[in-house]
Amino acid sequence: MMKKVVTTVCILMIFTMSLGIHGFCISNSSNIAGKSIDGNVDDKLLQVGYPQIIIDTMDMDIKKDIIESNLSFLGAKVIYYDNNQKEKVEAEIRSEENDYRKLESMEDSPLILSLVYSRNNQTSESSNIHVAFHYKWNQLPLSRFQDQISVTWDENRYYMEDNSFKKVDKYSGYILDLAGNNQWYYDQILSREPGFAQSVEGGVRWYADLKGYIGVTVTELYGYGSFWLIPKNCNREEKIDIQGVYSHEMLFHFMEDNKLYK
Repeated sequence: MMKKVVTTVCILMIFTMSLGIHGFCISNSSNIAGKSIDGNVDDKLLQVGYPQIIIDTMDMDIKKDIIESNLSFLGAKVIYYDNNQKEKVEAEIRSEENDYRKLESMEDSPLILSLVYSRNNQTSESSNIHVAFHYKWNQLPLSRFQDQISVTWDENRYYMEDNSFKKVDKYSGYILDLAGNNQWYYDQILSREPGFAQSVEGGVRWYADLKGYIGVTVTELYGYGSFWLIPKNCNREEKIDIQGVYSHEMLFHFMEDNKLYK
């Protein structure tokens, strides 16, 4: 006899990355003179070291912020689920070494997470770090409430710059017009907030809002949280150790013949 059991499952997707960075401080401010964006945004990011496969995981807002703030690529960590192999895939991309082969099947993944590090491109001695955590649901999850995201770092070496945090949740989808045709809406903002749920000396936590928008048939959910980390100690080489956690709680799943179904 086939049994069905209602279960609650929590997926934790953890990023860990250690980067060696020169800690000599030029300035403890991330307020860098902006520059205009002319031409193709992705091409400009390629010119300052961002791999195309990482650019594809980034939100347009962050891309423009990077160009306007004159930043360059420092490193990234990507986690996604391979639909074919039915497994989680992790890839770490640094400015000096690459791991692109692991990302070949990323495009078809239902969920892609990326943690991208950037630095001030005006001087190689500046160690202020821009951190951006992106999520993208290419296939809608069953549970569309709020997913918790947290990022932590070594509180003895870095602190988050005041008023530098922001988080944005977006969606794409369509509605039927009077003629019965799909009217598409892309890159729609559901929420834009300068605040977070909780902040401690060595970490910050916020929530991704997955509700989408009432009246629109949502096809994709995506967003990001970003902030600046400022070094506490200068005139010596530092390493920055950052851990990011994305937690998605899947409700109302059924266990049938020892297999998990939505």
